Amino acid sequence: MEEFLKMASTHEVKEGEIEYTIKDRNTIVDVFNRCFCGQVKQTKDPFINLLYCHCSAEFHKQFFEAALGKPIDVKLTQSIISGAKTCNFIIHIEE
Repeated sequence: MEEFLKMASTHEVKEGEIEYTIKDRNTIVDVFNRCFCGQVKQTKDPFINLLYCHCSAEFHKQFFEAALGKPIDVKLTQSIISGAKTCNFIIHIEE
């Protein structure tokens, strides 16, 4: 898993832009240190809620389900376009 996450965090991005941390056997924490959304990353005013960024959560779900062959649940906990310094996702691998 560690090798897979290392590869995923450096593929076509600069080192340090994406950080994966294994929290426990079934949980990965993902931190984006910049906004990757081409539609909104240039916005000057923060968005009031996290709703817009759920497309990124769905991307994580599809990516990890395809890679691991297991059901995945993803929770977005904060977003850059909502005023946070990073985008944070909790990725839970279901048994």
